[in-house]
Amino acid sequence: MGKMKGEWSNLVDAIDDGMTYEAAVEQYGDTLGVEVVDDAWDFVHGDRFDDSMDGDEASALASAGFGTDEDYGWFGDPANED
Repeated sequence: MGKMKGEWSNLVDAIDDGMTYEAAVEQYGDTLGVEVVDDAWDFVHGDRFDDSMDGDEASALASAGFGTDEDYGWFGDPANED
């Protein structure tokens, strides 16, 4: 494991164990940078998983690169198709 990856793991573990943001910046800010400390803080305290895709057909197609109906100019209701 690289030194930086090891430091990231140590930082995440320390934050997870209750280290304050200010202490994290003081201890890791010089070696990893404040942006990395911010990212680690968000990783531990924020939403760790991106669940923005809601599981419907449109989001599945959009994530597969096929776009949505609106991307192709159709805004109708599939239940009322002729």
